[in-house]
Amino acid sequence: MCIIVIAKDRYITDDELTNCFQNNVDGAGLAWSDGEKVIVRKGFMNLSDLISFYNENPIPLPHVLHCRTATSGDVIPEMTHPFKVSPLSELAVREDLDCPVLFHNGVIPDWKSLLLNMVTSGKIPMMPKGQMNDTRVAAIMAALPTIGDDVLEILSGKFVVIQPDGTITRWGNFEESDGIYASNDGYKRTTYVYRGCNNKNKSTDKGSGYEVYDYRFNRKKGKEPDQFYG
Repeated sequence: MCIIVIAKDRYITDDELTNCFQNNVDGAGLAWSDGEKVIVRKGFMNLSDLISFYNENPIPLPHVLHCRTATSGDVIPEMTHPFKVSPLSELAVREDLDCPVLFHNGVIPDWKSLLLNMVTSGKIPMMPKGQMNDTRVAAIMAALPTIGDDVLEILSGKFVVIQPDGTITRWGNFEESDGIYASNDGYKRTTYVYRGCNNKNKSTDKGSGYEVYDYRFNRKKGKEPDQFYG
């Protein structure tokens, strides 16, 4: 059910990239901040393209990787993560953004009802164009001033948001391994799961809750999402 990896203090190894992608084969995306904008490079639909891009380009630390198992939305580059945190979350595959972006590991089962409610109540001005999925709906909700990213504390799953200034915030339990943080242990090894005729991974991530550490000030902050700064 997808994986998010935050590369904070070290780069993701080729073996870890391979495990992440082979466990979640429906596309991958990366994002980081240059201090002013969020750099999004996503739509990697095969492992070789992902590894080549990752090893051949000057990607700074910290950065975030997402590998997708499609549970809603088609298997196309536009549906890979991250998504713009904006009122319509316009689709982009390769863009430098002045708004936050959102990654998701999990499933939001009622996302269609949430979207319809936002449209009919006037919270967003129109039905967003293009493919929709649950993560795009979460990104729209997090952008609205009447809702905000506090909604990520109650929506199903784990989330990471990157701000243009480089702040990275996470919601949910993440494993730490020598300077990387992962939403599940899929980076450690490839798990062979019977996928059936539709070739979809039916395994689930049952992690919940969150712990907080502010890496700038090196102190515990209580019940808030975890933040650190690039």
